[in-house]
Amino acid sequence: MSFGQVHKGESEQGAKLLEAIFEAWRAEGLEFLVLRNYDKLPLDAGNDLDVLVELKSRAKAEALVLATAETFGYTLVNRAEFSPVSLYLCSKETGHVLQIDLFASLAWRGFMMLGADAVLGRRQARKTFFVPHPVDEAALNLLTRLLYTGRVKAAYRDGIASIFSANEALAQQVLRPLFGTAAERVVELAAAQDWRALEGQTTYLRYKLASRQLTLSPVKTLSSFVSDIKRLSARLRHPPGLAIAVDEQFNRAALGELERRLAAIFDGVEIAEEPKTWLAARRIFIASYLALFRNRAQVYYGWIPKGRLTPNMNVIDIKAVQLDAVIDSCFKVSETRVSQR
Repeated sequence: MSFGQVHKGESEQGAKLLEAIFEAWRAEGLEFLVLRNYDKLPLDAGNDLDVLVELKSRAKAEALVLATAETFGYTLVNRAEFSPVSLYLCSKETGHVLQIDLFASLAWRGFMMLGADAVLGRRQARKTFFVPHPVDEAALNLLTRLLYTGRVKAAYRDGIASIFSANEALAQQVLRPLFGTAAERVVELAAAQDWRALEGQTTYLRYKLASRQLTLSPVKTLSSFVSDIKRLSARLRHPPGLAIAVDEQFNRAALGELERRLAAIFDGVEIAEEPKTWLAARRIFIASYLALFRNRAQVYYGWIPKGRLTPNMNVIDIKAVQLDAVIDSCFKVSETRVSQR
């Protein structure tokens, strides 16, 4: 068996695993819901599966995922702790990769967007899993992009407007803890599809969100910041990315395919060819650490940089030259590293 032919997307084996995970969570009484992109579940989880669970239950939910995955021949090949805990499971038999992101909060820069308990309390059953109430889903589609980027994603606009128009009172109730009386204006502009005016309110809405939470819930808000700092510190010590060196005999034309397959368990891949100057080498070295911190794979083609990238991570020298063998080595190295954390 080999990791060589890795892929995401539609999989009957992955569908059976997802059904079993949902069943395990329900059997243990865990409250959960799939946040988005659930229309094709369980057959196709897409690029990743975003799941909201209670904070007190996240460790148990993760343990159940790993135990269930093992019974279906899937192994944990990467784990990255960002706002969610991201689990990358791979079948050695088929190469199918299932990424499950376990969220325990719905926040922007440490400030709560929607309360997880309230969202879970309004969840709706769908097949063998649960999904958000339409108003909660519309609010998240609106706030996530608006607060981070100052824009409302075009693909979500019609849905947000339709849901807010049909559920005006509930939409205001959901947004009022965040923005106070400004919630009415947000709902009004969204329902009227006046996106330019709404996007123009971004700075004010960020201020309202932050000031209200620092004033009304200072201890809870500061606790959230402390948790984020601890999580970032742990990621600095043990970055989830992978740094490898491949032999110069590896087919240069296959670098694109190597990049595509590694992207199944990393948030991007960067290829670095040997630099011409010492200064260029140092720049690549620094960029490599940032890439690893962001859960990216750094591939050095035909050379190995000197020195440790971090106190806990050396560059892994892959001796194989065939594409499937290189992929297999990368996944096995990542799998071993995750098991040792």
